[in-house]
Amino acid sequence: MPCFCCFSRHSIFAPSLHNSYASATFPGLHDVLIDAVNNGTQSTWTLVKEELSNTIVAIEWAAQFLSTEV
Repeated sequence: MPCFCCFSRHSIFAPSLHNSYASATFPGLHDVLIDAVNNGTQSTWTLVKEELSNTIVAIEWAAQFLSTEV
């Protein structure tokens, strides 16, 4: 199953695959973490590592952007 992050462009706040009523913070990471805990396969934990890396990069880019002077 592809992760929801492939369908949403928002990294920080977006709908979750596992909760259709509420949104999730860091939805890509949230959804693959739930899948990894429930499934426990190596491939789902690899997706967790990829999503964590993507989230870290997004936060670092935002921090660099916010720290620059205009």
